[in-house]
Amino acid sequence: MRGRKGVAFVWLTALVIIFTIGLIYTTMTEPYETVWNYTHDRINDTAYEATFTQLRTLWRYWPILTTVGIMLWAVLSSMRRDPNEYYQ
Repeated sequence: MRGRKGVAFVWLTALVIIFTIGLIYTTMTEPYETVWNYTHDRINDTAYEATFTQLRTLWRYWPILTTVGIMLWAVLSSMRRDPNEYYQ
């Protein structure tokens, strides 16, 4: 396994990225809702409604998917063997 410094760096990086994702999502949700409310009335019952619905679903779930991916990366990266370590 990696040394203690390597594992600590991986988890610190993961936590900083997750914090940044949460900060971005929190600060950008209000402008997103404003734009959504403004455009939704104008695109209702048009050919673009399915696209806007998919974008809304993506906005709701991208932080969860990204956070799960980062946590998976952190776990797998901290369990990975060091390339210079010999197998026993």
